[in-house]
Amino acid sequence: MSCLLYNTRVDGRIASKSIMKMRIQEWGNDLGILIPVSIAEALHLTDHSLVDVSLVSGQLIITPAYSLEDMLAGISDENWHDEIDTGREVF
Repeated sequence: MSCLLYNTRVDGRIASKSIMKMRIQEWGNDLGILIPVSIAEALHLTDHSLVDVSLVSGQLIITPAYSLEDMLAGISDENWHDEIDTGREVF
């Protein structure tokens, strides 16, 4: 595994990005990739964590999948907001 770390601008902010070359390995009838501990820790991934896997413009995208329970647990007095008026009801 090799790694390249660089800085880039994202929405006007400087963000660090790393590019790691990983080897795909056969696991049974499937293919798999090992996630380095540093990345797993940064994303709070553990054994049996759920992830969403998608293919976007030829790129494999893996993102943490959050359950409804996880999202509801993140609600607090600080991020709770009142209803937002979107106009009259439509039936």
